[in-house]
This record gives sequence, C-alpha cells and structure tokens, in this order.
Amino acid sequence: MTGTTIKQIDIITSILSLDNNAKVTVKDEDVDNLIWQDDYQNPNNLTKENILAEQTRLQAIEDAK
Repeated sequence: MTGTTIKQIDIITSILSLDNNAKVTVKDEDVDNLIWQDDYQNPNNLTKENILAEQTRLQAIEDAK
C-alpha cells in the first residue's frame, strides 16, 4: 500500500478509551510520566499495564484497517 500512513495510537488516546472522563497530562508520550489533575486523581486506578494493553489493542485495530 504505497502512500498509506498508519496512525500511531498515543498514550492519551489509550487512557481516554479506558476512561473517557480522564483529566491527565502525558509528558513526552511516556506512560511513566502522567500528571493527573488535582480534581481527578485516577479514580479508576488505571495502571501502566492497563494503558499499554489498551494501546496495543487499539493499535491492532488501526493496523487492520
């Protein structure tokens, strides 16, 4: 597929897929460098593993397009 660009799923997309109300800043696209907003503080206890697994799942869907 010449000219086709595969979209890379970023960390914030993965977080919002798991929790669409998340209020978080992702520094340097690094899952170890998340800053949760003071009024939110990750109430769903999303872990690094949850976020990376969701990123992998979403990327597989994107890659299959």
